[in-house]
Formats: sequence, C-alpha cells, structure tokens
Amino acid sequence: MSDEPIDPREERRKEWLDLLEGAALYHAKEARKTAPVLYMQPPSEEHIIHKAYTEAIREALELIKLLPTLGRDEGLPQHKVGPVG
Repeated sequence: MSDEPIDPREERRKEWLDLLEGAALYHAKEARKTAPVLYMQPPSEEHIIHKAYTEAIREALELIKLLPTLGRDEGLPQHKVGPVG
C-alpha cells in the first residue's frame, strides 16, 4: 500500500464512473433484447428509450472523465456549499 492520501473527490468520481458504467451496460443489454427482429420492423418505444439512455449515460461518462484533464472540475456549482449548508 502507498502512503499517499486518497482524495475523497477522486474516490467519489471513481464510484460514479463505476455506477454509470453499470447503468450503461444494463441499458445497452435491454436495447439489444428489445431490438426489432425483422429487418424493416420499426423499433419499439422501449428499444428507443434504452438506446437513448445508453448514449446519454456514455456521454456523461466521457464528460466526467474529461473534466479533470481540462482543470474545470474546480468551482462547479455542485462543489460549493448550498444555502442549507
């Protein structure tokens, strides 16, 4: 083990990434399950929703991974103390 202190913000970021990756995998699997069977068959609403969720979650993952490299994760509204404390 290293004696380096673990940044709680980085630990939370990793937990969120793991959670979101699992959610993206779930929705991708559901999209494959509900995919149209026949070639020109229109997709169901459930299939479209799962595909949209998958893409939205994957984009959120990429943004979360990108922000620290840009140095923009400091000063975001969610990192400031709110009116309740």
